[in-house]
Amino acid sequence: MKSPAVLTVHPEYFLIEPGIGRFLYRLARRAAGKARAKWSFQTIYERSGSTGDFKKFTFNLRRLIKANACRNAPLPSWRASLARCW
Repeated sequence: MKSPAVLTVHPEYFLIEPGIGRFLYRLARRAAGKARAKWSFQTIYERSGSTGDFKKFTFNLRRLIKANACRNAPLPSWRASLARCW
């Protein structure tokens, strides 16, 4: 019988400061093996279990994604970006 695959976290996971950053890392980690994964801000908000205001949540999420793109506060091994839907 084959053992189930176990996902490990990057050692720098524990250095991710905001709670939303850690949640986003774990969410992306669950999508491991896929070329891309997409979630709406609403879906991320709902899945995070955040009790805060949605507007503030999206502000913080955008800031985290921008910092990740600039590599100021990267999510280890992952690249996050905003997709425009028209």
